[in-house]
Amino acid sequence: MRLQVSHTLRLKASVDISHLQPESRILAHGMKDYGLIVVDNAANFFVSGASDSMDVNNQITLTWNNDDIQDEFRGLKNLKFSDFEAVDLTPRVTGFSTNRAMPGATITIFGKNFSGAAGSLAVYFGAVRASTVTYVDDRHIRVVIPRGVTGTVHVRVQAGRSSAIAATENVKGTVFGYGISSLTAADLFTVLFGRRF
Repeated sequence: MRLQVSHTLRLKASVDISHLQPESRILAHGMKDYGLIVVDNAANFFVSGASDSMDVNNQITLTWNNDDIQDEFRGLKNLKFSDFEAVDLTPRVTGFSTNRAMPGATITIFGKNFSGAAGSLAVYFGAVRASTVTYVDDRHIRVVIPRGVTGTVHVRVQAGRSSAIAATENVKGTVFGYGISSLTAADLFTVLFGRRF
């Protein structure tokens, strides 16, 4: 697999981190639980970050001990590329609370990876975007079927943005779970026309 920018890597659960320095161990736990995001796919594998706050207005005075983290044997430098696995956080649609309904009805979409975009979800019935999407949990979202769609269409869930973020936009925005669900037989939904089924 060729890693692309925005792909997620996670430190494998089997990697022993008990020998790491305390602050390196905390970061390694975060890498196991939450993963890392690839931001430069042209460079050799390395992990970088800042040990201090980049926001001068928040008055945070606690910082990481960089000597602890950079230690060759007991710091993060001890981790190897083979200690990580690629994680696909792209949303997946696996089914619906009902497979057919009229525009304006609320249905539940079943699947996975609905939480990665921190609530920045879009649902498309064919090419028509639903205006009301409610996140329930990582495996469920509720959506109102949009008007202007009839017949059997693919329902796709998009997490995050579909365009690049400009330098002037909010840099604290969504970073996890970008992508749109693949077309499958499980995401076919019939939007009915008329007053009755």
